[in-house]
Amino acid sequence: MKTLLILASMMVVLFLAIPYKINAQERKPITNADVVNMVKAELPESNIIKAIQQSITNFDMSPQGLIELTKQGVSSKIIDAMQQAGALTPTQTPQPQTNNPVSNQLALANGMGMGEVVFIDAAGRTEMKITNGEIPFKIGLKDIVPFGSSKTMREFKGNRAKLRTTTTSLTFEVSALNNRYVNEQIGLVILTPKSDIREIQVGKEANGLGKDSSGFRKQDVARIEITEIKEQSAPGSFYKRYSIKPVNPLPPGEYALIANGTYYAFGVDPVMVASSEARIKWTNAPKLLIGSWRFDNSVITYNADGTKIDTYDSGNSSKGVWSIDGDIITLGIAESNGKRLEANRQSQFQIIELTAENFVSKGTDGKQWRAVRVKK
Repeated sequence: MKTLLILASMMVVLFLAIPYKINAQERKPITNADVVNMVKAELPESNIIKAIQQSITNFDMSPQGLIELTKQGVSSKIIDAMQQAGALTPTQTPQPQTNNPVSNQLALANGMGMGEVVFIDAAGRTEMKITNGEIPFKIGLKDIVPFGSSKTMREFKGNRAKLRTTTTSLTFEVSALNNRYVNEQIGLVILTPKSDIREIQVGKEANGLGKDSSGFRKQDVARIEITEIKEQSAPGSFYKRYSIKPVNPLPPGEYALIANGTYYAFGVDPVMVASSEARIKWTNAPKLLIGSWRFDNSVITYNADGTKIDTYDSGNSSKGVWSIDGDIITLGIAESNGKRLEANRQSQFQIIELTAENFVSKGTDGKQWRAVRVKK
């Protein structure tokens, strides 16, 4: 182990000592295997990250590649550094930004990045956030039975994604490496909600006598169509811009878009539709709702012109719109802390009780919200 540690440390020193001006052809790219070897040699995390940042890289960031890295004990910080390294090598010189909308929006013309991942629904365009989750270590059947195997699960915190929509025919825009394997870089999977997590099976791990396997189950993969957006694909870039659309409308549930080995979670909520009986019963609901209501940690004011203001105890605030159809309330947020939002995110609630003093509603997740009227 000491000999291996010394050799690996020397390798890192060499990586860090090589000047940027050395021709790329004279240097061997760092691969997943090199990173795993450095981790197993117990090199400091900071040294490994520096080696990644200052070297030519040739990483496999596919879902299978990420699974194997996690199994080998590679930390999330190191994996993040590997993903950020992308296709840019230290011998490349970044070009200045121009007013070209392609280079401004995607930062692709100089090969320095993959651009934002965009979620497009009826409310507009929203930049998606990374939600990679984790693959926890668990004792499984493989550890007990000689020929046993255990499922390898990726888990995401919470049983609902923060980004939600009621639009079932969605479109996504992502960037992927400019090669023929784009279908392996982009995918859409279905997550299974549990009490406090969402999860998906990403493989099976066998004991020493068996064989590990990786990949998603067929029933957990949603079919998609991938089309290049040629007007947004910068000439000479390492990446091209693609439009992704599910082949079939997505039913309500939890999902994750996978682009270049990174997960972006979202959820599809059912659309609430008022019954004819509810429209008759709650004819007076709009008038009753107008005014200010105190919830657990905020006060929401519903104005007669269909606008609303949310004031939170934390000091934050948001503005939006509201409407009522029978017993169904539809809310939209158009501004947060004075900043105009590109997409008007919407949510729906069903009225359970609405009187002059009390207001109880239920969200699409079944959670009830209670409020009392704020007296002037």
